[in-house]
Amino acid sequence: MIRLLMMLFPLGCLVEAAPVSYTISESQYLWSTYFEMHGTEGYSGRVVKNHYNIRTVYDLYDPMNRFEAQGVCQVLSLGALYPWAKDIDVYGAQGEQIGFIDGQLLTTAAAKYGFYNIWGTLVANAYLDAQSSGFTIMTPDERTIARFKRNYIQDDLDYWNVDIYDSNVVDLRILKVFSGFAIDFQEFFKEDR
Repeated sequence: MIRLLMMLFPLGCLVEAAPVSYTISESQYLWSTYFEMHGTEGYSGRVVKNHYNIRTVYDLYDPMNRFEAQGVCQVLSLGALYPWAKDIDVYGAQGEQIGFIDGQLLTTAAAKYGFYNIWGTLVANAYLDAQSSGFTIMTPDERTIARFKRNYIQDDLDYWNVDIYDSNVVDLRILKVFSGFAIDFQEFFKEDR
């Protein structure tokens, strides 16, 4: 009987991804910037941007400092001039491409980014809200799967709350790279004042 149930309902169909929540904050150093992530269970990794690269590169590390992914901003795009147009190729730990983030030009939102999977299929869009203080990430049929919210405190360290409600839609590594990008360019989306 169990074997029949497993054939009818594969294990992957029965398991739903648990929501993921963390805060991310920025720490500036001489040669790099760390975007530290802290979840309910404590430290959950970081995104590192090294200042010695010609291109903007975001390296993702897990809590044990193991390399997980890399987001590489394309140089030959409007994103070289405008953060809302950044195009980011995302690669796994072995150098294989796992997805792509595309800054959209034609949008009524303050900024919009498309998230594409390994096969080049659009799986979600990130919309910057009207106050330019956070992103809502939705599937193409407008189901909300994540929310990134900036917490601005005058003369103190900013941080973002990241709540991912469904991590099955977009590879979690891509969302974490995007959270590093979002906090890195937060002052271009909304001035610090």
